[in-house]
Amino acid sequence: MRVASQQQGFIWDDQGHVAHAYEGNIRSTGATLTWLAGLLDTTPEALAAQAADDAGGVHLVPAFGGLAAPWWDDEAVGLISGLTFATRVPQLVRAALESIAFQVEDTVAAIDAPVDTLLVDGGPTANRTLMQLQADTSGRAVARSLTAELSGLGVAHLAGRVAGLWTREQLEALDRPRELYMPQEAPESRHARVAAWHAAVARARHQEDTADVSL
Repeated sequence: MRVASQQQGFIWDDQGHVAHAYEGNIRSTGATLTWLAGLLDTTPEALAAQAADDAGGVHLVPAFGGLAAPWWDDEAVGLISGLTFATRVPQLVRAALESIAFQVEDTVAAIDAPVDTLLVDGGPTANRTLMQLQADTSGRAVARSLTAELSGLGVAHLAGRVAGLWTREQLEALDRPRELYMPQEAPESRHARVAAWHAAVARARHQEDTADVSL
């Protein structure tokens, strides 16, 4: 899933001037659901449809190869915490979806600038449950592009502009269909969920030295 921020004063410029952008690398977003689907011998699409409305206190930290932005901890380990006898597949699926939203929000929150709207595209964004979950977890609006392969389209537009096939004004006038998701969760609930996620991340990152432990 690709995420960009929409914020006042943040402008892309292809006129030859220096332009800056923030980039955060997350190692496992949609791949987390793919992994869980493989484990349960189903497809990511079928699995996502089983997601519960609440994870029941379960957290899945997908540190399969450590954690990247904003933690940058290669020693972190993947874990599932909060399991109870009531935990079933729907709760695990919900936890997998939540791990995507939590990781995106952790990375966006690390940006030292106001971010009001997330512009998103990519395969996982087809999941409307995930999109609403992202809005609720971030407390920000989420605008999902309805255009497939948005990155490739952007490259084509830029190449065409440089080649003189169309002007910047013509490109800016193009219809850009989006699906907007607004936060619906109360701030107190959102903050509590994020705090519980951070506690799970802390467990994934905590590595005790067991070399001297005797059995």
